[in-house]
Amino acid sequence: MFEIGCHYAAWIRGSFILLLFVFFSACSDEQDPVVAQKNALLTTTNNQLLAQISATPSKNKKRPFSQLLLDNMAVDYPYTPDDSFRAFIRKLSVRIDNKNSKALSSELSPRFSCQSSSCEEGLPITEQFLHLIKSLGQQRWKHLLGLIQTDYYQYVDDHICGPAKIIFRGDKAGRLEEKNWAYVKGKNVRLRQRANKKSKIVAHLSYDAVKLLSPNIIKRQGIPWVEVETLTEQQGFISKQYLLTLSPQQVCYQEMEGEWKISAFRDTF
Repeated sequence: MFEIGCHYAAWIRGSFILLLFVFFSACSDEQDPVVAQKNALLTTTNNQLLAQISATPSKNKKRPFSQLLLDNMAVDYPYTPDDSFRAFIRKLSVRIDNKNSKALSSELSPRFSCQSSSCEEGLPITEQFLHLIKSLGQQRWKHLLGLIQTDYYQYVDDHICGPAKIIFRGDKAGRLEEKNWAYVKGKNVRLRQRANKKSKIVAHLSYDAVKLLSPNIIKRQGIPWVEVETLTEQQGFISKQYLLTLSPQQVCYQEMEGEWKISAFRDTF
């Protein structure tokens, strides 16, 4: 009986020591208040220092001219599409994909106006629009889709037009507007030696500014090519679909009685 009592006493004593060990171990994980305050202050100071370093421009790092050029690009009176306008553009895109000129013509405003060198005076609105589509060339549907599905729109009078005309701001505006610039809207776009997709690749351009060497478009196998020169004076040809010109053709829209309509086609150059 005495031995059983000793066993119980030893078990109770061991459990008590184990509880004390767990308790002090838990206490030792808690940081001293003074140490915690010092660490918090050090962390705040480091964060402030890092923010100051990241905000300080490097004096030795010269910004490339292409970036200076793009920094000066702007859109006058930009328009941010709402849901109803986006839905209308999607509807037009489907009809263009299907090459459904009749359905596309049904989206014309009764006050549709043509402001382009390709316009034919005296034609009814529907015929005028169909004539415009034909004037866009062999890749007319692809070209029209590119005009419709642009990322940049702007207010022109009481119309919404796109692609938006790009203008220059800042001190370099005069210098830049003297030259016919365009913007490469893509990554690793091939600059080729000749207007041919099998021609030698001169360079790969990603979102660069280029100077247009000729206003003429050369078509080879249905692909329109534009002759350009890079900021490093490399010359060659780029497919027109990868160029955002500063004065593009525009399709314009108006909301009439709660519905969007195609209101105009215009050349801004």
